[in-house]
Amino acid sequence: MQENRIVTFLSDFGTADGYVGSVKGVIKSLAPQTDIIDISHDIKPFNITGAAYTLLNYYQRFPKDTIHLVVVDPGVGSERRPVIIRTAHYFFIGPDNGIFQYIYSRKAYTAYEIDLSKITDSAGSHTFHGRDIFAPAAAQIAKGALPHKLGNKLDNRTETPNLMYSKEGVELALNCISIDRFGNIITGFSKYDLARMKKDKIVSIRLKNFQTDAVNKFYAEKESGEILALWNSQDFLEIAVCRGSAENKLNFNSERDKIFIKVE
Repeated sequence: MQENRIVTFLSDFGTADGYVGSVKGVIKSLAPQTDIIDISHDIKPFNITGAAYTLLNYYQRFPKDTIHLVVVDPGVGSERRPVIIRTAHYFFIGPDNGIFQYIYSRKAYTAYEIDLSKITDSAGSHTFHGRDIFAPAAAQIAKGALPHKLGNKLDNRTETPNLMYSKEGVELALNCISIDRFGNIITGFSKYDLARMKKDKIVSIRLKNFQTDAVNKFYAEKESGEILALWNSQDFLEIAVCRGSAENKLNFNSERDKIFIKVE
C-alpha cells in the first residue's frame, strides 16, 4: 500500500477568505490521509520572487518525497503552464512563472506540464487553479501517482542569468527579493552567483546613506541599532540592523531602492 505523503502549502492567499481552506479541502477529499502542513499564506500578493526565496528556506528540511505545493499566481488563467517538478528527493507543484527558479537553477529535475484531463472531470475555474488544478495534482501524487501519468514532460530549461541584479558601471545593482518580519533586506545576490561569476568576494556595499566594505558573519558583530551586511542562512546577501529593522532605519522601498556592490 502506498504511504500517503506530506504536502506543504505556501501561498499569497491570506487566511480571511477561505481560499486556503478550499485547496486543503480538495486535497483531503481526494487523499484523506495526506498530512498538509501550512508554511505561510502571508506572502505579499503576487510576489513571485519572495515566494521563490521562501520556498528555498524550507523545502530541503522535509522528508524525502514531500510534495511542495506553491501557489503565487498573478498570471492564473493565462498561458503560463501548470507544472509538476520532480527532483531526486521532492515534488513541486504550482505555476511555471518563476516561483521555482532556484529549483531549476540548482537541482537536477524533470518537469511536466499538468494535463487537466488527467486529474479532474471538471473544466474548473479560470481564476482559481490552486483549487482546481494544483490541489488535485498534489492529491494524486500523494496517493502515489507518477508525474508522467498526470502530464507531459517538458524540455529542461537551460540555466539563465540571475535577473535580480544588473551591472551599472563598475557596480552591480541588486534588487530586493524579500523583507522578512525583522525588517532584514534580502537581496537577489548569493554566494552561488559570486561563484558563477568567478569572483572571490564583495569589496563594497552601499544603500542610500549606508556604505561598508565589510561583510559580517552574524548580527551581534555590530552594536544594537547599527546597520550591517552579511550572508544570511541561505547565503544571500542581506542588509540588517542589529536588534532592529533595516527597512525602517533606511526608509527602504523594495520597489524603488537598489543595493549597489562591487566584487573582485
